[in-house]
This record gives sequence, C-alpha cells and structure tokens, in this order.
Amino acid sequence: HLDPVKALVLHSECYIIVPDGADSLLGTMLLRLRELEREDVNTPFEMRMYEAILTAVAALLEDEFHELRPRVKDSIYSVLKTTSGVVLETLRTKDAELSQLERRVNANRHALTELMSSDQDMAFMSLTKQHEWPELFSIEIADHLENEHEEVELLLETYLQMLDGIYAGLRDLRDDLTAARASTTLRLSQAQNKLLSVDL
Repeated sequence: HLDPVKALVLHSECYIIVPDGADSLLGTMLLRLRELEREDVNTPFEMRMYEAILTAVAALLEDEFHELRPRVKDSIYSVLKTTSGVVLETLRTKDAELSQLERRVNANRHALTELMSSDQDMAFMSLTKQHEWPELFSIEIADHLENEHEEVELLLETYLQMLDGIYAGLRDLRDDLTAARASTTLRLSQAQNKLLSVDL
C-alpha cells in the first residue's frame, strides 16, 4: 500500500484500487508498464508492476508538490506585504495543505524504508522466482534470501530517493512558511504595542 494506491501484485497479474477521481493514476501505470515491456520483455511481471506503481505514486506526489509550491510562495509574498485577515487565513489554508502533503509523502517514505529494512521481505517480492522455484523460499533455507533481493532493493532505493527529494522541498517550503508567520506575528505585536502607546 502506497498512498493513494492499494495493490495486490501476483506473479502474473495485479489488482489495483485507486480513490474516486484518481483514474489518471491507472493511465500512468499502464503507460509505464508498456514502456517497461518494450525495454525488456524478460523482466518479471511483478518487477514491472512494482515500478509502474512506484512511478505513478511518485509522479502524483511530485505534481502535487509543484502545484502547491507557487501557491504557498504567493501566499508568503502576500503576507509579507500586508497582515489583513484574508491573507492570514489564506496562509493558514496553505499551511494545512502543506501539512497534508507532508504526511502523505512521509508515510510512503516510511513504507519503503520499512520494507528495505528486511532482506527477507524484499526477497519474497520476487514472485516469479517463488512461483517457479518455491523450494528456494522455504523457511528451512530462508537465510540465503539476503542474496535474492538486489533488483528489488535497487528499485525501492531509486523511488525512495525521489520521495526524499520531494520531502526536502516540502521542508524548505515549511521553513519559509514558518519564517513568514514569525515575521507576521512580530509585525502584529509591534502594531499592537503602538496602539497601546497611543492609548496611553
């Protein structure tokens, strides 16, 4: 499960569930799957499917980041020029959107990191090998499986780095947003102090 995709991958078929309105994810997956089939028809089906799913999820999150970034930047620029209620409310809205995307990206990073922490789990992702040579994956000889996951690990590492890049961009945006809010709070405090001085 990689947000927002849920998939059951078998050695020769795959069942995928995407949220309502996210049919474009399926199109991205099918396109990548066809590309991978053309590149190397001998690559096991499940490996092509893993990459197609990872491609679609990473592309979706990257698109959402690139769509959110200029809107957050515009809000920061606006709030640095004025402290009107409307602008401050817009900043709060962008903060909530940023937090939501951060959570989703981080959840997927955590899922990949957890999977990569287990040699055995990665080895068991080689479904075609399991289907053709089940004796290799018996519990009695499971220790040798640490040598059976290089292809899976390389694939997961590639997409984890992509998610790390998106998350780093989100953290930079978060820092900018935090700085803008601190500046706004300071200006509001100074304005309030001036009003109090006038009252005195």
